[in-house]
Amino acid sequence: MKINKHIIILVFIGFVLSQNPFIPGEKLNYSAGFRFFSAGLASIEMHNDTLNGVPVYQLISKTRSAGILDKFYKIRDEIDVWVSSDDFSLIRMNKKIREGKYKRDFNAIIDWDKQEATMGTTILPLPNRVMGPISAIYYFRTKDLKIGDVYPFTSFDNGKIKDIQVTVTHEETISVPAGIFRCWVLSPSSPDGSELLKNQGEMTIWYTKDEKKLPAKIEQTTSLGSMILELKEVVLPLLEEPADVIEHHKNK
Repeated sequence: MKINKHIIILVFIGFVLSQNPFIPGEKLNYSAGFRFFSAGLASIEMHNDTLNGVPVYQLISKTRSAGILDKFYKIRDEIDVWVSSDDFSLIRMNKKIREGKYKRDFNAIIDWDKQEATMGTTILPLPNRVMGPISAIYYFRTKDLKIGDVYPFTSFDNGKIKDIQVTVTHEETISVPAGIFRCWVLSPSSPDGSELLKNQGEMTIWYTKDEKKLPAKIEQTTSLGSMILELKEVVLPLLEEPADVIEHHKNK
């Protein structure tokens, strides 16, 4: 009996996708903008990698301005982080920030045996395992979200450590370029009530209420305005044909 290889590949892909909310090679593309005008594009992608022979995830975030904004305030940001494939705790972070005339590079290597982060010549003791903003986004995709759940974790970014708690506040249906989704709404805050972000900033993240838990919308609001990321598309990797399928057709 001749087996259609395309059917087998589709079944194989479906099986892989059903086991995890994401697969390595996935790329999420976003439109980035303020309340009433588009500002640019953003993307987040994940890949398999190894550090010192240990399997890890590499997460890559890119943001760039477009249109009118790009003419007078060019943004070219890239953040690369390597995280544990078990709990998404940070292992390495490389940031290259280019916003107008502002430029900043930040690099950190985290040694969990010594419980410290090395940033050039500076060594910072760490109280426990930490996550960055990008790794936290993927971490919550692995959780069985329910209204009222509170998830505490320690954040590390730009050499600063913060205790954060994320609360699943409610459900909401939203419309973004990628479609209309019923979502869980998550809101990060400081356990002690202190300011989490600069300029009285607040953040809200909408995760699709399905097995993929896609971060469909991310909104950061400050006293200066609101920056919004809305999901445009999900790009999945092309999986190679299983070896036995290729062998089957060679023997025909």
